[in-house]
Amino acid sequence: MGVPHGRAVPLQPILEFYREIFGIAQDDSDVQARQKIAGSIAQSTPEEIDSLPLLFDFLRVPDPARPSPELTPEERLQTVIALLRRITAARSRREPAVLVFEDMHWVDPDSETIIEAVVDAAVGTRTLVLLNFRPEYRVKWAGRTHYQQISLRPLDDAATALLLTDWLGTDPSLTRFAVLVRESTGGNPFFMEEVVQAEIESGALVGTRGRFRLERPIEGIEVPSTVQSLLAARIDRLDETSKRLLQTAAVIGDELSETLLEHVTELDSDTLRSGIRRLVQSEFVYEASLYPVSEYAFKHPLTREVAYASLLRERRRAIHAAVAEAIEKIAGDAVDQRATLLAHHWEQAGRNVEAARWQTRTAVRLGINVGESIFHWRKVTELLAGEPETAEAHALLGQARSRLVYAAGRTAAPEEEIAALFAEAQRELGEGDSADLTWTLMSYGVVRFAAGHVAEAHVLAADAEGMARRLADPALLVAVLATSLSIHSAVEFPEEARRLVGEIEQLCGPDPSLGAVRLGFRAEMPAFINTFFSLTRSGRSAEIEALLARFRRFAETDDNPAHQLWLHACCSTHRVNQGDVNGALEHGRQALDFAQRSQNLFGLVGGQFSYGRALLHAGRLDEARELLTQARVVADDRSIGKGNAVTTVLPLLVEVELRRGDASAARAAAERGVELARLMGYRHGEANNSIGLARAQAALGDLSGGAAALERASELVAALDARDLPPRLEEARAELARHNADAAACERALREAARLYRENGEPWLASQAEARIDA
Repeated sequence: MGVPHGRAVPLQPILEFYREIFGIAQDDSDVQARQKIAGSIAQSTPEEIDSLPLLFDFLRVPDPARPSPELTPEERLQTVIALLRRITAARSRREPAVLVFEDMHWVDPDSETIIEAVVDAAVGTRTLVLLNFRPEYRVKWAGRTHYQQISLRPLDDAATALLLTDWLGTDPSLTRFAVLVRESTGGNPFFMEEVVQAEIESGALVGTRGRFRLERPIEGIEVPSTVQSLLAARIDRLDETSKRLLQTAAVIGDELSETLLEHVTELDSDTLRSGIRRLVQSEFVYEASLYPVSEYAFKHPLTREVAYASLLRERRRAIHAAVAEAIEKIAGDAVDQRATLLAHHWEQAGRNVEAARWQTRTAVRLGINVGESIFHWRKVTELLAGEPETAEAHALLGQARSRLVYAAGRTAAPEEEIAALFAEAQRELGEGDSADLTWTLMSYGVVRFAAGHVAEAHVLAADAEGMARRLADPALLVAVLATSLSIHSAVEFPEEARRLVGEIEQLCGPDPSLGAVRLGFRAEMPAFINTFFSLTRSGRSAEIEALLARFRRFAETDDNPAHQLWLHACCSTHRVNQGDVNGALEHGRQALDFAQRSQNLFGLVGGQFSYGRALLHAGRLDEARELLTQARVVADDRSIGKGNAVTTVLPLLVEVELRRGDASAARAAAERGVELARLMGYRHGEANNSIGLARAQAALGDLSGGAAALERASELVAALDARDLPPRLEEARAELARHNADAAACERALREAARLYRENGEPWLASQAEARIDA
């Protein structure tokens, strides 16, 4: 009995309904119609019988013998209402009935009055009256005790998935599309149906019910014309204040705080709350939170899209600008936490320099999280590409160019792409000394070092340091020195590392945060890390506990994931050397967790080899192998840290493979380590990997090959002032002697290894070496 959308038909729904009640067909004769009506109201009173002419007239059943009385329109309506109430009650006495009135939001006033009478007439009878309508419609009898309103909630995720599966099926190509439908429709079944139908009509979805597949990728959901027309009509029926409020809310986005709405709309509190209340009652938005401030959200994302699209371009831009200004004013000292949102609103307002400014602040705040920051640095360059040359635009663009080089290198971008970014930055920045050019040179030095080009990296680092000194900028200088430590590690370049650490500590003494904005972490962190490895290399393990205590106090000053990552990585390494396997595992796990949060591939390698080492010594060899293999792929194959591959990852893989009994895999890892070390000029790394190669060759029965590798390792160890290598060299010599069936030589080498470990302050490693004598 539905009413056609968009037009009212006075009394027609009621007429059709009562024809159905009395069983009157369109082709019944007048006599048949009168008989059916009389039969239905057989229990009526004489007065009711006297009203039959009026009823016949209402139902368009003429009765010439009994013409209708002359009544005014109002008297006529009230008489019909009274009669319909009696008929409803009489029908209920005979049998239960369900009366359904659909689309009440389209009803005309006279029909509404009659339906109200029917609703009241059903009280105390066996008649159930059901009505449906859209949220903006308000029934007059809502407050009466016999009336109950049930809101049809959106489908939850489970029900949505069930419905979509029934419609579309389970083809794997539909997975992403189903998510998009759920997100865009908010669980509204009608919206879902229309979205799906639109994609079927476009040819994107092909098949039959329950057996569809996606013919081409769908990245976003467009509002179907049917839904758009429906929502646009609903929005147009709002009063002007509510409509403008809804459009403003659509510009603001997901966070519709009452405070922000008040600032942007400039409405007084009472008018604003009244407008919001109407939008909530009409179910355009809903109250998402009451405390500490009232916040609202759109009930359906598609509603927001249609409301947003209804704004003219200039009006839309003006609101975006007003929203950005309001957010800046309200946020106060916490404004940096809103930087990404502010960048969006300024961009949509057509104010690209302001947008670039906030994109820059977002990228700087992300710091070491280069996976996210690279997007924002790229956005800065895009926003400013066509802007007039101003001092601020030039400064922002220069900063973005220099940071892109660093960020791209830490996300394993192809070498040619990073080289192009470096060249572009040089062209943009010119040849004169500048902070941005300094950082560009240093960043590219890190990238070249990560790819294994150590000599080139050292030249770039020296150029950057010289420029920073000429600029007399302490924050820039300390950032350059701290970054230079990553390519002058204490293991391979102990003297240069000591110089850098000393100057960093001197510069940061008065201000520990110096250079942190540019680095994304405090400059003391790489100084701590290099001091840790310097103490290990020089056999001063007894001093490491005190260093780690300082590092811990330093890292606890904030929640920077880079500080936490390297603190736990160093603690895990030290715990392994002290025989505390459980402690090593816990610190290693935390190091990996912080590394994964950082989205920095260089840091990820650090977390992986840290936890991998702990897993190795816990005897969890398969897990260790998997994690260390992942680290090797990133560090070596993807050129994100070949130095790390040489010094830590490959030697650990050799140890894992030997313990697993795969000497061939151990030899392959050791040979790659030796190859890389020679390419990079890493003598300590070559010695370490040569020791591993000697052990792998011995395990394979190639004693002469093992002896040759051990001889080369011995030459390098003798030339180096590194006390961490001699005990490992002796352990390898013992393995070679054991495979050669020389028990005496094996015992001598193991005892020497134990003595050297004790001298280095590593008694647990000494006891491990001694335990292998009897074995």
